[in-house]
Amino acid sequence: MLLSASSYPTISDVRFYFLGIQEHLKDYVAKQEFSQVELASKILQKIEQYWNVVDSSTLVATVLDPRIKLILFAEGEESTNAVNAVKKLLSEYNKSPSPTTSPVINEEKISTREYFHQLKR
Repeated sequence: MLLSASSYPTISDVRFYFLGIQEHLKDYVAKQEFSQVELASKILQKIEQYWNVVDSSTLVATVLDPRIKLILFAEGEESTNAVNAVKKLLSEYNKSPSPTTSPVINEEKISTREYFHQLKR
């Protein structure tokens, strides 16, 4: 509901809400007097299965989001790993050829499809 109510939801918002839902469910699972402990536990297990996908998909966007940066990462190893992931991605982009120039074969411009095949190779 929060994402759909936002005028401009971003991928880093998904990480923020995902972590909030996990924390909320953990609180309920810890309360033995809560009547729906089993249900909350099953939901938490399912969300944790999806966490690997969400974590890898949102990590870089979250670190680069000026509103969030490293707030959602624990100090120490977790925040260091997040920064290193961004640095690694940036270095990979710096190594790739400039997309504004097309490779030339025999002084002729090649097709866009062939250009991307060459990049892949």
